[in-house]
This record gives sequence, C-alpha cells and structure tokens, in this order.
Amino acid sequence: MVSAQEYHRILAAQMSEEALDREVRGLLDALGLGLWRVHLPDGTGGYVPGFTDLEIVGYGTTLYRELKSESGRLSPYQRAFMERLRYNGADVDVWRPRDWYSRRIHRELEAVAGPVEVQALERQRHARFKAEVRKRGSRRGFRRSA
Repeated sequence: MVSAQEYHRILAAQMSEEALDREVRGLLDALGLGLWRVHLPDGTGGYVPGFTDLEIVGYGTTLYRELKSESGRLSPYQRAFMERLRYNGADVDVWRPRDWYSRRIHRELEAVAGPVEVQALERQRHARFKAEVRKRGSRRGFRRSA
C-alpha cells in the first residue's frame, strides 16, 4: 500500500509547471488575491529575463514566486533577480508541485489573503475586472491570459 505522502510525491513528479500555474491561479481567484505578471520589455521586442512568474499582492506583503516543475531549474538570471529581491527584504521563493500537495502554497496564500469579508469583496471585484477584460479583449491595454 502506498502512503499519502508517497502518492503526493508521485503526483508532484508528474505535474508540469503549466499545470501548477493553473492550480495556483485558481486558488488566487478563490481567495480574491491580486496577481501581477510583469514582463519588462528589453527594447528589442523581447523581455528582460529573470523576473519571477508571479507577483501576488496580499494584505501586508507582496509575494514574489517562481513556479518550477519538480525537475525544473532556475536560470542564472532568475537566481540573480531573486537574490536582489531577497537583499531588499522581499518575500521571494520557488514553488514546486510538492508545495501544492503539501498545502504549503495554500498556507502562504491564505496568510496574506486578508479577512474573509475582504476576500469576498476582492473576489467580486476580480470577477468584474475579468468580465471587463473579456468584453474589451486586448483593447485599452488589456491582454487575455492563456
């Protein structure tokens, strides 16, 4: 018989970074947390490498999180950027599928989500914003996310 811990390890090994991203986004929506995806133009049509995947604006702090599969590695640019954030006192870390199954991600997000009443208001505000983005599409600076 396989233990729950071993089962979660097996599931985590099979989860892609994209699947983890979808799960985290769903939890962010459920908690009414703001999510920013920042891609800084490099002047050549590309983006400055290294910025974290997620910038989560919570109550009392902002979390900077890089998502990786169990076998994924940080690039040198990502390592350097995360070290600079840490040096400046930011809450920065890497989340992997094992963190989803251990509920570490849930605990960290719930800790910055604010009171239940605020979460409900934020979910409503976020739903209105998403409806507006769908309605306007890419006009006025809105981009649809995958």
